[in-house]
Amino acid sequence: MWHFSKVEVKIGSGPWQLVTGTTSWTVSSIPLLAGSNTITAKATDTSGNSGETSVTVTYTSPDTQDPVIIITSPTNDQIFTTSPITVSGTASDNVALSKVEVKIGSGPWQIADGANSWTVSSIPLLEGSNTITAKATDTSGNSGETSVTVTYTSPDTQDPVIIITSPTNDQIFTTSPITVSGTGI
Repeated sequence: MWHFSKVEVKIGSGPWQLVTGTTSWTVSSIPLLAGSNTITAKATDTSGNSGETSVTVTYTSPDTQDPVIIITSPTNDQIFTTSPITVSGTASDNVALSKVEVKIGSGPWQIADGANSWTVSSIPLLEGSNTITAKATDTSGNSGETSVTVTYTSPDTQDPVIIITSPTNDQIFTTSPITVSGTGI
């Protein structure tokens, strides 16, 4: 059985770090760089002989960046007289998008068609002010939101009521021109 006098570890061409223990050892807090990292361990015995072994690991830093999302249509403060409407926009992420969703006010999220360029059809508007929120979620679970406020005024579909109050129906005149008057609702 060998008797190690010391065990050291290094990352790449960095400095050797002395570890605690010889036949069984652990070293914590070894910083990795993004990408490929070669970890080398070296054991030195009591006679001064040493042996090394290496492993290569890859470090991918966690994605903590929120996606960016833009509503391109409708625009803020736009007024509508028809409902439902189509909401569309763009989204981007530093890694990859998972989904885009849209909702009106506190209503339920609706999944958009597409991700980088997205659309949701048949979004119903309520009479008055409506806040449309779009949310992009990336594959790491980060999300970004944006919103616009639009106004919906239902179309006037009722015919106006108009009444001729003078002259009356079947009235006979002997002079011309005459005055015609009435009311409207």
